[in-house]
Amino acid sequence: MMLETDFEIDTDITRARAPLEAFKDFIEFAPAGAKAVYWRGTYLANYSVAEFARKQQATGLCELVQRRIAKGRKTEFEYVAIKRRAP
Repeated sequence: MMLETDFEIDTDITRARAPLEAFKDFIEFAPAGAKAVYWRGTYLANYSVAEFARKQQATGLCELVQRRIAKGRKTEFEYVAIKRRAP
């Protein structure tokens, strides 16, 4: 299942029916520098996606960052993977 995107803007895999599969496609097909939002919320609750993200970072395939989103008095985060070149 290849993602239908040009990877020029952030890819939002949080809305995918199978977010883990969408994340795997992103890692396989996205060019270096592409960004994917893999979770949005106050904390990272999807363990399988989080574990996959950490493994990809450990192997050097992506960097993991967070964006803070202020919504009034509430703060949420976007968890973002930035694709790196294959090691």
